[in-house]
Amino acid sequence: MGPDVTTTYERIEQLPGEINFIYAEFDKEIRPNSDLHRYLELCCNVVERKTSLTVSESLELHHAQRILVAIVDCYKLLADAKERSAFKGLISQIEATPLAPKTPGGSHGLNAVFELEFLQYLRHRNVKARLGEPDIVVSTPLGEYYIACKSINSLSNIEANLEKAASQIAKRGVGVIALNFEPHVYYDGVMTVNDPAEVMAALDGNASDVYKDYEPLFNRKLSAGCFDGITIQVCCVANVVGELTDLNTMIHNVYYLRSSIQSQDAVARFTSFWSAMRGVNSYSR
Repeated sequence: MGPDVTTTYERIEQLPGEINFIYAEFDKEIRPNSDLHRYLELCCNVVERKTSLTVSESLELHHAQRILVAIVDCYKLLADAKERSAFKGLISQIEATPLAPKTPGGSHGLNAVFELEFLQYLRHRNVKARLGEPDIVVSTPLGEYYIACKSINSLSNIEANLEKAASQIAKRGVGVIALNFEPHVYYDGVMTVNDPAEVMAALDGNASDVYKDYEPLFNRKLSAGCFDGITIQVCCVANVVGELTDLNTMIHNVYYLRSSIQSQDAVARFTSFWSAMRGVNSYSR
């Protein structure tokens, strides 16, 4: 099983120019001392340097290109002035704050990257979605469906994040909460496996270990009708033996609902959403 999306070294080398163009269009400066600027420098002339990169340098390059690709791909599909305004706010946060993985306490920039990546994930599944309050708006035959994206940098803040997200959704209609648990993934380096299923099984166990203590909290919120369901995302970097790619971002999603305590309408809406998003690396719980 090959990757869903492949980014070549040649493509990575083109990204700095495109990012500079985007920031100039939105009249935003990229400061020389910013993490974003450092990541642009890291991607320059990478084709001739790729064979000499150390493992740590390759991992940093991999992280850098994820951020740059998220910005460029979302920019290409901006539809109107409202979406452009939301995008401008996100790229401002990305430039202004730390971007290193597992930055203590997280950062607005990393949260913004999660929003952009999740939007592209939706679109890759052919779900009609756009940037909009609270974070992403999905167009469905039954109307607009709202997604509040929250990066869980500290497990002690899960309840506060759920309450804020629930309030944001309730002001607009119905929807789901997308939780990014990547800061709590056990695997900081590169997993080397023979089969991608090995990585997904490990990530599934990782996700379950992290959120199992919070299921009573999830269930209380679902029972109260605060939102229709929760998506829980974890990911890591893997090298799959036999594949032509060097490093792969392996993303695993769990779709969490409890039909026995939720309204039929909420279950129907969330099940429809999960069905549209369903892939080999998605599980309903």
